[in-house]
Amino acid sequence: MSRQLPEVGSKRVDYMDKKLKSYSAKSSRQIIPASNGNSFTANSVINIDLQGNQPNTYLDFAASYIRMTITNNDAANFKLGSAYDLIDRVEILVDGSTVSNINNYSALVAQLLDESVGTQYRKNMGKCLMATSENITNAVQIAAGASLTVCLPLVCTPLFNSSKYIPCFSRSTIRIRLTLATAARGVVSAAAAAPTTDAEVVISPVDFVGQYVRVSDLAQSQINANTNGFYELVVSDFRSAEGTYNANDTILNLNLGISVSSLDRLMFGFYNHRDTVDAYSNMNRSFLNLQDYALSVNGLEVPRRRIETSATNYAEPVAEIAVASTNSLGDFHHQSQLNPAQFVLNNVNGEADATLGKALFMIDLESLKPHGGDGDAIYSGISTIGATTQLVGSFSAGTNAQHSVLVFGQYTMSLILDMAGSQTFMVQT
Repeated sequence: MSRQLPEVGSKRVDYMDKKLKSYSAKSSRQIIPASNGNSFTANSVINIDLQGNQPNTYLDFAASYIRMTITNNDAANFKLGSAYDLIDRVEILVDGSTVSNINNYSALVAQLLDESVGTQYRKNMGKCLMATSENITNAVQIAAGASLTVCLPLVCTPLFNSSKYIPCFSRSTIRIRLTLATAARGVVSAAAAAPTTDAEVVISPVDFVGQYVRVSDLAQSQINANTNGFYELVVSDFRSAEGTYNANDTILNLNLGISVSSLDRLMFGFYNHRDTVDAYSNMNRSFLNLQDYALSVNGLEVPRRRIETSATNYAEPVAEIAVASTNSLGDFHHQSQLNPAQFVLNNVNGEADATLGKALFMIDLESLKPHGGDGDAIYSGISTIGATTQLVGSFSAGTNAQHSVLVFGQYTMSLILDMAGSQTFMVQT
C-alpha cells in the first residue's frame, strides 16, 4: 500500500515565509594601512595588522579587500597577467602563529580564474578591479612612469572562505603577511626593452579596506548565549607543494607532504617559464603529454582507476575539473577560459596567445559531495594525517624542457575562539 504524501501549496502563497528585520547593528568601512611601511618594491614583504579587543564587532572579510597602487619606475612599459601576479605568498598569522600559508598564491588564483571566470568578467569588471584581461593581446599595461590602483579580495584564504563574520573581540591580533613576487615573476617586460627590476616595481600605498559590523550589547548577549561563548569557523584553505619535471621524464611521482583531516580536492599544473621576464609566469601551463594521473595515499591511489587524458581526450580531465570544482558538470551557464586548443599545448612560452597554455588538472576527493545550494552543509574529504601523499601519473612521451610542477590541496579546517577560555584563536586541521 503506497503512502499518500501530504499536499502542500506553493511558496508564493506562504505569507509567513518573509524577510525578518535584523537586530540593531552598525556597519563601518575602515581603512587600515600596512604596519611595516608605506612604500614597497617587488620581492618585499607587506604586513597588515587587524587588531582585536573590539567589543561586539565583527569583520566581513568577504566584503573586504587589499587596495594598492602599482607604479612603473622603469623606462619602458610593462604588462600584468593580473594584479594577483604581484603576490607570491599570503600568510595569515594570529599572535605570531601561522593559521594559513599559501605559497605560489598567484599561480593558484590564475588556475581558478581560468577554471571559473569567463571572458566578459575578465575584460570588464575584473579589469577594473584586479587588472585581468581575456588574453595577452589585451593585457593591462602600465606605461613608464605611470601608476594603476587595484583592489584585490584575498580569495582562497580561510578568512575569505568563511561563511560567517570574523569575531574582532578576541585578544588576538590577526596579521596578513603578503610576500611580493620578483619583477621577473610578477610583471611582463617589453620584449625589446631591458628587464624590469624589482626596484622599478613600486607598490605604494597599500591598505586593507575592511567592512566591520558592530552589534548592540543586547544582540551580542544573545549571540554569546546561543554559542556559549564558543565561536567556530569551519573554512576552506589551501596548501601548496612544488616539484620538478625533468626533461624527457615519462613518470610523475611527486611527494606532497599534505597532512590534514579532510583533503577535499587536488589541483595542479606544469610551468616552464615561472621567472621569465617577457613571459606570463603564472597563467601559462603546459599539457606536457600527460597520459594519466591520481593521488596516492600510502600507496593506495585515488581514484582507483587513474584519470586519463591525451591530445584527443581533453574531455575527461575537464569533466573531472567540473566535478571537483563547482559541481558545474551539467551547468550550461558555467564560464571558463579553458578551450581545447590551449589545453593540449606542449610547447608553451607564454609570450603570445598562440603559445599560452591553459592545461589544468583536478582530482575530487570528497566522498559525499553536496550539490545545489547546500555547499556549506557537510565536508567529506579524505584524511591524510600521518600518511605519505604523492601525485602520481605518466606521460605518453618526454618533453625536452624542465618544468615546475605546482600542486594545491584544498582542505577543510576550523578556526576556534573560546571567549570563556583563552579568548584567542586556535586552529584545527
